[in-house]
Amino acid sequence: TQFHRTGPLIWGRQVDRTRSSEMRAKLVPDPIYSRVILHAGTAKGRRSYHFHVYETPDEYIAALQELILAVNDVPNTFLIIKFRPQHIALADLRALLPASDSYTISVEEPFLDVLAISDLLVSFASTTIEEALLNRVPVLLYGGGGRYKHVDAVEATSDHLVKPSAVYHVREPAQL
Repeated sequence: TQFHRTGPLIWGRQVDRTRSSEMRAKLVPDPIYSRVILHAGTAKGRRSYHFHVYETPDEYIAALQELILAVNDVPNTFLIIKFRPQHIALADLRALLPASDSYTISVEEPFLDVLAISDLLVSFASTTIEEALLNRVPVLLYGGGGRYKHVDAVEATSDHLVKPSAVYHVREPAQL
């Protein structure tokens, strides 16, 4: 068993996997996709008090663009972007992301239901990271040029094999 020091998990909730097949059928368009990656995070506006630990809207969009392009190169893998329209409108997000059949944007579905069908969570800094760890979903910390690690993580680079871990950190799109 591996332990990770995280933030408080007192409010963390277990996913309900009994609805997983319905959620998967709703969000993943083809059974050929055997792996599901979930991106969850929220860009913060300029008035945020924590400049270092949050992605700006530009960083958020850049990370999504890079992630979509990387997922396109991974066979049988589908990306779900869990999106909360706060500082970016959904229509604007759609216009800014590359066209691809290997992702969808989830707005209405509850986060825990989407997490229940995911094999990996990608996030920069969010309580979704703790929720994923509580539910034994591995985490990839990515975005913001790699300047911040929300929790301790194994640094993943392309020049060496990465040991198994619950949390990984990637700094550059080439390492995705």
